[in-house]
Amino acid sequence: MKEQVDIKYKRKCFWVGCLRNAILCFLFTPIVSAQSEIDSLYDKLAAEHEDSARVVVMIELSRELHRMSRNDDEDLRVAIEAMETAETQSPVLYARAVDNLGLLYRFYQQYREAITLHARAYELIADLEGHAVDKMRYANNAGVACRYNSDYDMAVTYHMKALHLAEKENNTRNIEIACNGIGNTLIAIPGKEEEGLAYLEKALGMAKQVGNQRGIAIQNLTIGGYYDQLGQHDKARAYFGEILKINETRKDAKGRAMGLKALGESYLAEGTDLEKSARYFNDALTVFKEIGDRQQQAYTLLELGDLNSRKMNYARSLALFDQVNEIAEDLNDKALLQSTSEKTSRIYEALHNYPLALAHYKKARDYQDSINLTNQMVQISAISRRYDLDKKESEIALLKKEQSIQEMQLERHSSRLKSRGIIIVLLIALFVALLIVLFLQKKNRNARKKTEELLIEAESERLKAVYEKNLAEAEILASQMRINPHFLFNCLNSIKNLIQHNRNKQAIKYLVMLARFSRLVLETASKPVHSLSEELDLIKYYIELEKNRFDDSFSYTIDNPLEEQGEQICLPSLLLQPFVENAIWHGLLPGNKEVKILSIAVEGTEYETKIRIDDTGVGRFFASRTGKQHKSRGTEINDKRISLFNKNHPNTIYYEYIDKKDDLGNALGTTVIIHIKTTCQS
Repeated sequence: MKEQVDIKYKRKCFWVGCLRNAILCFLFTPIVSAQSEIDSLYDKLAAEHEDSARVVVMIELSRELHRMSRNDDEDLRVAIEAMETAETQSPVLYARAVDNLGLLYRFYQQYREAITLHARAYELIADLEGHAVDKMRYANNAGVACRYNSDYDMAVTYHMKALHLAEKENNTRNIEIACNGIGNTLIAIPGKEEEGLAYLEKALGMAKQVGNQRGIAIQNLTIGGYYDQLGQHDKARAYFGEILKINETRKDAKGRAMGLKALGESYLAEGTDLEKSARYFNDALTVFKEIGDRQQQAYTLLELGDLNSRKMNYARSLALFDQVNEIAEDLNDKALLQSTSEKTSRIYEALHNYPLALAHYKKARDYQDSINLTNQMVQISAISRRYDLDKKESEIALLKKEQSIQEMQLERHSSRLKSRGIIIVLLIALFVALLIVLFLQKKNRNARKKTEELLIEAESERLKAVYEKNLAEAEILASQMRINPHFLFNCLNSIKNLIQHNRNKQAIKYLVMLARFSRLVLETASKPVHSLSEELDLIKYYIELEKNRFDDSFSYTIDNPLEEQGEQICLPSLLLQPFVENAIWHGLLPGNKEVKILSIAVEGTEYETKIRIDDTGVGRFFASRTGKQHKSRGTEINDKRISLFNKNHPNTIYYEYIDKKDDLGNALGTTVIIHIKTTCQS
């Protein structure tokens, strides 16, 4: 049973291998004098006056700016200007600019925007003759963005489009790329791993067939990462060893260092030969220092810090983390600073130095808040830009339609002039006919004008509705992000209390369960709503956390006869948590009853679903008499989330309290009933 759980967890973690794959793609491409290259491109742009040539330079400049990892959004600004300039150029150039902006959004993890842009780039040239390579590239880019957004069906669809085009053109390179994308996608889907591995092996075979050494290294890294996640470390290291051989032949220092680092990570994951893992990491670190790659130096030092922490060599770990912090501060890499601060906090906690542990934990939280704020600003900016782009494209479509009509009118007028010059005898008849035609044209123009005004008004209303919907979803996500720290603070306090009372086994058990719960929360954090089945899974983990925390002082049951329909019933994430928390804290725990039971039951009809949360506690009246009347922050946030949900979805949520009493008026507990009117597709 334990092995099955481990395999499932490793499958979830396979994206680590995918990320290493992406990193390798960048590291295998040498970057020489990036700043001087940027200055040269700016000079070239200033000297260029032809729009199509300027678009090409701006696309190249935006990518170079991104490689420099500047703190502002100058790369996005240049890419957007390139796209706007290319709108009046050929569809091929416009598609290239749109796809380039999609790549930048993908690097900023704005995958929904990236999917829209890559798909639009593909559609712009899908029906044009030729341009097969561009079609393959845009389809594969759309597939990658869909995969990162966990939209696996759509990812396979776009990669398959690219594969069919590549096979038709006998383009070996793009067959390899498409097979790699399909393989990575299928491996992430439970039950499809073997099929995905077959595609990855096919990609490796195509790379070997044409002698694409870089491609061979990438495929070996991807396949090796997959076996590492399954725990088949010997098989994984066989693939990583091939990476070293290839890059030694190519004399590629960066590629060789990445291979060494992958071997170190494999031995660290296995945990049986940490000394060998350390040797590989140190060899990789030496190469990264020689080539001046400070970012990879930092990540390698971070791995060495984790290794020493596992060996309980905490002093060495802290020294290594200090080096990582120094590099990360120079690079202004907030994600690396957050990770290092969090790991440092854990070491001080293990050393029972709780003041320093808390200080570093607060620092990690501050970095995470900064990262979250930056991501939110990019996301809001992306929504606004998408609205402007959609509006502008609608206006262009209307202008093109008007231009087409005017050209048609000119052709007809020219034809009438030629006819009058040839047939003079029918001049009077033609004159009369011309008056009739002009009258009809005027009538048609008036009708067309009214129609176009209605179309413009309808399009404006649609864009406004889309914009307001996106803003509402952003508000729901923001509210959801406020409720999680409330619960996390309670859990961390509980772990702290267990540690202070030397109940280390219970603390470890509680921490493992909290990690699983947190992973489920993170998986749903990017969605404004999720299914009832996912919500009940989250609540089950939450109740287990509270049950373990209070030494199994109460029992619980969850009854969901609507498991099949539960996937179709949607609600905000962690909506039930504040109600369950009140039932436990203010209902069950204050009472002196020997049997304390919390039950959650789901029942439903075609038009309504009810979630009943029932406790055998002291009742709300007793709680009010104790003087602890205060509306929890979780309940206030929940009320706001329900209100936002009701505004933005066709179904409606509301709840009611029922105070249970016996014949003598004594409290028997409290029941909360959450009503969900109608259902929706999640």
